[in-house]
Amino acid sequence: MRVPDADPRARLRDLFAAEWSKLSCLRLFRLPLLLAPVFTACVAWSTCSRVDVIGARGRADLDRVSASFNHGTWAFLMVGAGAIGALSIAGEYANGSIRTTFVAVPDRRRVVLAKAAVLAAVTSAVGVVTAAVSFGTSQAVLSGKHLGMAITEPGVARGFAAAALLPPVSAIVGLALGVFLRHPAGALCAVFALSLVLPELVPTDGNRVVAEAAEMMPRNAWTTLVGTGTSGSVPRSWFALLLWPVAVLCAATTVVARRDV
Repeated sequence: MRVPDADPRARLRDLFAAEWSKLSCLRLFRLPLLLAPVFTACVAWSTCSRVDVIGARGRADLDRVSASFNHGTWAFLMVGAGAIGALSIAGEYANGSIRTTFVAVPDRRRVVLAKAAVLAAVTSAVGVVTAAVSFGTSQAVLSGKHLGMAITEPGVARGFAAAALLPPVSAIVGLALGVFLRHPAGALCAVFALSLVLPELVPTDGNRVVAEAAEMMPRNAWTTLVGTGTSGSVPRSWFALLLWPVAVLCAATTVVARRDV
């Protein structure tokens, strides 16, 4: 008599639970994500508190949305989220536990997708909380200087959404880099280069094709979305920020299914 197959939904829940357990055991995972709201609040307070020293002309030209989401702070969060994504699978390749994972779940693509789903859920929650804390802190300071903004004002909701979206996008891109390189140090270097180095090296002026390609990089697209006075294309930036995780995840699932461990 044929034994009925196990409930695939139960197997999927078990896979998600296993990936969550692995992720929560990463030393790099807990501290940055817990400190992200505190760190951004401190930087937002420090940045907005110095508004008085820039003078009347500076106050008039101040991009209050961009000031609410400090670029240096969010670049740090971008690298941190990407590093967590990269180590979530590159670490398994390094210590050999990826073989056990693939024996337990022969469909390797499901493993990568489960990791991506867990990463996206966790970093999205952190992104929303961090964006809310950063925006709330900055507006509390700016309101006392008669420069506060409501979430309904033009560009504010867009900047908030982009700030909340940056951590999950970075985490999934980092995951894909971990799949491609399979080595923690190499994956971390790739995350750093893609997040911080390449956006500075590719010129955003001059050749139109090169400038548009530079605008499609995750950090540059995010910068356009959180700035009300930027010259970049907002639709193109949204497209780039949403395309990156989809494209790299498709590539990662293809690579992991075809390559030997």
